[in-house]
Amino acid sequence: MRTTLAHEAVHARRGLCPRWLIPREELAVHTQAASALIPIGRLGEALAGSLDPRVVAAELDVTPDFVDARLHGLDPVEYAALWDRIAHHRLAPDS
Repeated sequence: MRTTLAHEAVHARRGLCPRWLIPREELAVHTQAASALIPIGRLGEALAGSLDPRVVAAELDVTPDFVDARLHGLDPVEYAALWDRIAHHRLAPDS
């Protein structure tokens, strides 16, 4: 419900678009709504605990597709912050 409301609120702010732009508009709206609902700090904390999008979504109280949209909509600064935050997932275990 929360994700649907956020999605529709972005639609309301953006207004109508030409019919031929609807697929692109839906993608842009979904990305903006995900960005509005998922602050980068909370996303980083959730990803620090798990890289499973279902676990992250449950932690953030959104749907997995919103997590995916948020990740695909990262700007370079956000990407770098998350890359650093999840470094421990990339480290090889000590032998």
